[in-house]
Amino acid sequence: MKWLLLAALLIDPKWVDTLNRIAGDQVMIDQCVKENICSRETKEFARLMAIAEGESDHARIGKINAEINASVCRDTDLRVWHVEDFWASPLATIHAGRGDCDDIAILKLVVFRNIGIASSRMRLAVVKNHNEQHAVVLIFFDGGWFMLNSTTNTIVPLNLVTYYTFITEFELDSPAAVDLVVP
Repeated sequence: MKWLLLAALLIDPKWVDTLNRIAGDQVMIDQCVKENICSRETKEFARLMAIAEGESDHARIGKINAEINASVCRDTDLRVWHVEDFWASPLATIHAGRGDCDDIAILKLVVFRNIGIASSRMRLAVVKNHNEQHAVVLIFFDGGWFMLNSTTNTIVPLNLVTYYTFITEFELDSPAAVDLVVP
């Protein structure tokens, strides 16, 4: 009984809500990819998936990261979604053409999962720098963890990231926060 209570406390309702919206998007993405029933947003998602197809994971991740950073204008949740804090689904971010750091990170995670990178090798990390929260993507490839940020196209080895305090991390296959890659 104690374990069930502990597990329930670790589940993040905002992340669960986000995962439900991602699941709805995934149905539409699959229809586009498999049945060619596409909206403007799913066509754009498919285009992102096709970037650097056939290249190494490192090249594909780098090119997709740069393309998403360039194609989604950074903006606040208040201006885009008219609420203080909202984690948008990938297709909602594509539709808006803008979003904040967590919206951009979620879009990257779902694109990466759809090109075959296992969810267990990726994280949405909530970090802090100078009392300001930010969201980044952590991804494991080439034998180590790397950080992708919406503010730069540089893929940074995680062991070189000293300017953020890691608060919590989420995987696409888990409704609860997961153990931090960086203790």
